Amino acid sequence: MKKRSTFKSIILNVSYYIWVIYTFAAVTLLYDYRIALAEFAIAIALTVAYLKVHITRRSAIADYVKSLGHSAVLGKSDTMENFPLPVVVMQTDGTIVWCNSLFNNMIGEKHLSEVPISDFVPDFDIDLFSKDDTKVSYDLEHNGRYYHIFGNIAKVRHVPGEHLIALYWDDRTSYEQIKRRYFREKPACAAIIIDNYEDVMQDTSNADKPKVAAAIEEKLEAFGRENNAIVRKYEKDRYIMFVQKQYIDKMIDKNFDILNSVREISLGNKMAPTLSIGIGIGGETLDKNEALSLSALDMALGRGGDQAIIKDEEQYYFYGGKSVEVEKRTKVKSRVVAFAIRELIANSDDIIIMGHRNADIDVLGAAIGLHRAITNCGKQSKILMETYNETVARMISKLGPDYSDVFIKRGAANEIVDKNTLVFVVDTHKFSLVEEENLVRVSEKIVLIDHHRRSADFIDNAVIVYHEPYASSTCELITEVIQYMDADPKLSKLEAQALYAGIYLDTKNFTFKTGVRTFEAVSYLRRAGVNTADIKKLFSMNYDGVMKKMAIMGNAHIVEGSYIISVCDKSDDDMQTIVAQAADDMLNITSVTASFVVCDMGDHVAISARSFGDVNVQFILEKLGGGGHMNIAGAQIRGKSKADVYNDLLTAINEYKANL
Repeated sequence: MKKRSTFKSIILNVSYYIWVIYTFAAVTLLYDYRIALAEFAIAIALTVAYLKVHITRRSAIADYVKSLGHSAVLGKSDTMENFPLPVVVMQTDGTIVWCNSLFNNMIGEKHLSEVPISDFVPDFDIDLFSKDDTKVSYDLEHNGRYYHIFGNIAKVRHVPGEHLIALYWDDRTSYEQIKRRYFREKPACAAIIIDNYEDVMQDTSNADKPKVAAAIEEKLEAFGRENNAIVRKYEKDRYIMFVQKQYIDKMIDKNFDILNSVREISLGNKMAPTLSIGIGIGGETLDKNEALSLSALDMALGRGGDQAIIKDEEQYYFYGGKSVEVEKRTKVKSRVVAFAIRELIANSDDIIIMGHRNADIDVLGAAIGLHRAITNCGKQSKILMETYNETVARMISKLGPDYSDVFIKRGAANEIVDKNTLVFVVDTHKFSLVEEENLVRVSEKIVLIDHHRRSADFIDNAVIVYHEPYASSTCELITEVIQYMDADPKLSKLEAQALYAGIYLDTKNFTFKTGVRTFEAVSYLRRAGVNTADIKKLFSMNYDGVMKKMAIMGNAHIVEGSYIISVCDKSDDDMQTIVAQAADDMLNITSVTASFVVCDMGDHVAISARSFGDVNVQFILEKLGGGGHMNIAGAQIRGKSKADVYNDLLTAINEYKANL
């Protein structure tokens, strides 16, 4: 294409070369008339040839333009010059060969011939046109006007290989402005809740309670006025807002600063109030937008609150999320869930428990605790666990003959499952991470128990969902539930140790996400016979493992001032544990606020991330398809190299910092 364009450029500028030859001939005439005559003869021959080619080409183009005029459906015979739309005819390289007066007026130039259209319409993309597709349809913005460009591409008679493009420019600015206004003014619905209203008021004196409540309400009313929205309070801690999409865009630009504004209220309250906002947009009706907003609000609450989430017909968009989850002070939900689970167990013959792939000790402990509760109800259950780490393998080996036929593989689970099978999913809520997706697809009786902050890939067909992101671990939730299912769960020492180990792991030795209920669960397990020295031994690492962890740490480097990243390859069967511990230990380095380990596991690239809570590593890894908690998160990426994943991680970190 480039070669042909160069040739055409030479042809179009032959006249300049001819004049150069005439000039040389005139100068030569002063010195040698014979050579000068030869040069004049060559120049005259070239002039005749050029004029013949140029006239033939012009005639062919004129015939082509004339044929376009005759073929146009105008209701009467007319010419292209008087066509009611701007028209331009050009070569396939974008060189203008003819245009009508309306096109001249549109561009603001009178003489447009043998010049590239891109000189006057910079955004015009000639590469969009192909001789293989004779029809042209194209939208373009130029000088604040919006045009729909249509036409065709055709061969020119008498000029072999020549193609011309005829384009008609339909000014649709008014239509485009109406369309854009329509999208700007589309209504959206927002459901707003004060996450911790009861806790804030409980810790505030009676004299200050009205002040705090009034301050929250005034902030929300000001937020509504700022965005020309209708805000209505319908419960003491719940609001509904109707607003246009253009103001949603402004909220996004400000990163929903209302979250910070409410969080800063300090009028005698010991606890900072936080908001969760769910926005539904893009629905065909207001009713649909309300449903989308409630779904977005559920997602926000499931991720710990203090954030805004927008949901349209296709996906979720996340904003905010700076606060650590607040522990709930009531166990009513645990009791209600326990009773509902016990009823489901009583009405089920086949029961399977499973967690996420590459199970950790939190999955195993939760599964064992549920298995004991099910056994106490007089039923049998199986635990599906095919992929797991070395710590889990050690614990399984200690369980003894009572569990010899409890653990099954995927094949056996698929033989058992049908729509009536009761399936427990523990320590994950993501469909893409479960040990066997087919169980979730087939069963109509799914119980989901998890503590990770909610993500978009949520299992939405569960009959019971016990999803509490405030909890330290799934083992903590199970320890509470089994006590309500049976006054005396009869946990063996090893079963109690498995549950204790799950809490120990996810709290990083009771450092992260611990609350009153965490230690109440641990106290119960200690009374069941847990030996903390045995738990410490369970998480011990051999010499080679320690050296590999140190190598990962030694390969780390600081980015963005306080983020530390290390990249490694799988070199051990228990690499998952080594990587996680390396991420934990790197967080102990002074001035480091977040640590990441990127490891090539062979069939996928894994990331383990940690922080003290100042950096939301869940937000960062969600950009890469992962998830977890604000201070502990992970991701498994398939189909990319570790170098690509590393670059994606850097991009996600930069985006996160830019939105702070």
